[in-house]
Formats: sequence, structure tokens, C-alpha cells
Amino acid sequence: MKIEELLLVENKKEEEFLLRKIIRAEPTNVIACIRLGNILREQKHYAEALTLHQGSLAGVQDASSRKKLLVGIIKDYVEAGKSESVEAKRKTQFIKAINFADELRKIASSDVNELKFLGSIYEDISQWKEAISLKQRVLKITRESDDRGLAILYAFWGNSLINEDNKKEAFKRLKEALKLDKFCLPGLLFMGNYYYENENADEGIKLWEKILEDIPNYAFLSFERLADAYYARHDFSRIESLYTSFLNKNPEDARVLTMLSEIHEKKGEDKQAIEILEQAREIEPREIAIKKKLFKLYYDNKQYKDMFKEGEAIASLGTYRGFKCYKCNTQFKEFKFKCSQCNNWLSIR
Repeated sequence: MKIEELLLVENKKEEEFLLRKIIRAEPTNVIACIRLGNILREQKHYAEALTLHQGSLAGVQDASSRKKLLVGIIKDYVEAGKSESVEAKRKTQFIKAINFADELRKIASSDVNELKFLGSIYEDISQWKEAISLKQRVLKITRESDDRGLAILYAFWGNSLINEDNKKEAFKRLKEALKLDKFCLPGLLFMGNYYYENENADEGIKLWEKILEDIPNYAFLSFERLADAYYARHDFSRIESLYTSFLNKNPEDARVLTMLSEIHEKKGEDKQAIEILEQAREIEPREIAIKKKLFKLYYDNKQYKDMFKEGEAIASLGTYRGFKCYKCNTQFKEFKFKCSQCNNWLSIR
């Protein structure tokens, strides 16, 4: 059995079988070990993948093969960490990944592709300082600029420092993010959080409202915060006027329409809530969340014919999740700043 024969394989199950056969006959076949380990990781068999990858690393001196094994090991630990429900165990896996990432960083100091890979890994495990350092290294090598990308990383670094209660440093990083890109979405959101939670609520609200004007595609993230802020102040008219003003300029935003319907529902104005949701449904006919809200309101208001019709529509839609990456078309149940499939930032809406 030669590894070239794998080119004729039609499915992963057959490929796995043949790779195991090759490795039994030739345990030191690095190419086979790398590939089988990668397949096992995709199947979530992290321990077996690590055994193969780490077992092969010890005797490998060839730089190219060693890089591939290190990449495999790093991915094994990161994916294993993501699968852990216990925070301490997750961190342990990430720390192990970092140890191998440090070695790869040394032997790939000028390899742009490897540095980009490592940067993405550091982003995935929230090591923002290292991610920024690697991005700056790549930009220096390629002689390019990416203030927008750097701003996002600084914003997340600042937000992580807020969570660690290091407010002074958090403010510096968030300020750096907005200096690099004044329209940085996470920068505006997180700096707004910072102000709002540190006795400067008006400044926080001002930044969240800036998103409505300057980054309308992500208005739903801002409205989540603004609604809570104005409800806390019992200033219901202000939040409603913000919705109205925004929708006058952006009448096709189904998510904001859905949020506005929730306000009317809370006020007991079911008729208005239904009308607004029906408008949102026309814009996003495949959005299950809208249909479910309509189903409930139809039931509450004894509009049973409409309710059954909506129920049938929900059943026919299948698995549409509500958010989609516009780079790779992967769907998500919840909004994410970064697509876990193609690693693009702010591509999910």
C-alpha cells in the first residue's frame, strides 16, 4: 500500500482505513500520521489525534514535516479545549497549545502563512497581545497596513482587561482601537460598556447610538444595550423614538423591527406587535425567530388560522439558523464577531 493510492479514495471512512493500514506497516510514516491525526481531530477523537501527532514529532528533523506536525498538535489542543465544559480544563488545553505555538513561532519567524495561522490560534484562545504582535509581524513582512484588523484585536484585548478588572489598561487598549479605526464596531461597543459601567452612562449611550448612524448593519447589537439603558431610566419614549428614527432610514432591518415589536408586546399592544412582525416576516421570510414570535402572538390573540399557517411554515423551513457568514455562507444560531469556519472578522450578519 502506497500513500499515493489515497488520491483515489472517495470518502473519509475509506481514507481512515487505508491510513491505519499504512501506519501499521510503516509506523514512522509522518505524512500518514499527520493526515490520520487530522481526520481523527475532525471526528473529535482528540486524544488519539494527539497521540499520533506528538508520537511522530519526536524523531522528525525535517523542517517542513515538523511544522505540519506542530500545526496539527496546536489544532488538536485548541479543539480539545473548546470541547471542554469546565473552564479549568479548557485553559489547560489552551496552555499546552501555546507551548507548541511558541516553538512553531520560532521556526516560522518569516513564514507569513504560518504566522497568520498562529495569529488566528491566539485569537481563538483570547491571547490578544500575542495575536497583535503576530499581526504586526505579518504586516511588516508584507509591507501592508490593516488598521481595521488591528483595531478589532485591540478592542478585544481591552474587553478582556475589563473582565480581569484592569480598568486602567483596558481603557488604553480600547482608546487605541478607536484611534486606529473610529468605526471599529467592537471598539465602540466595548468602550460604551466601559463608560456605562464606570459612572459615565451618557458617554456610553452616545457611543452605542453612534453605531446606529455609522454601522447600521449591526444596529441590533447596539439596540440590545440601549433598550436596557433607557428602560433603567424609565425613558421609554427615547428608545421608541430611536427605533422609529432608525427604521425611517433603514426600513428593511428585520432584526430591529423584531426588537420594536417586543416593546409593543411588553406594553400589551399585541396588535401593533403583530403588524410589525408581519412586516419583518416579509423582509426575512426564512427567519424562524420571527415566525415563532408570530406563532405565539397569534395563539395569545386567538388568531388560530394564522397560527396554524405559521406553524406549517416553521416546519417547512428546516435548519436555517438566523445568522450567516457572508464570506463562506456558514450559518450560526447566535451572532459572532468572528467566523469560526473561515476566520474572517465581522462577516456574520
